[in-house]
Amino acid sequence: MANVLVTSNWYISSVSQANNKSRYYVTFQRLPESDYPNPSYWSIATTDAAFPADLAKSDFCANVESHINTKCSAMDSEVSNRTELYQD
Repeated sequence: MANVLVTSNWYISSVSQANNKSRYYVTFQRLPESDYPNPSYWSIATTDAAFPADLAKSDFCANVESHINTKCSAMDSEVSNRTELYQD
């Protein structure tokens, strides 16, 4: 299956919408996969003006890139604010 959207830092592998059309759910993979072996997830309510229910794929892709970049930055910040205590 082709990816929904590919950038140099991540790609979206799937987008789904809640049955009641209240939310979008996005599965994305950060790159390089050797550094980020597990997929990441992001969701947004369809009450957000940029993501109304039944948004066309092209419009979704045009709107989502900055949101995923922000999510990645937030995850990186969270990790950098931790001190490892135990490791196998």
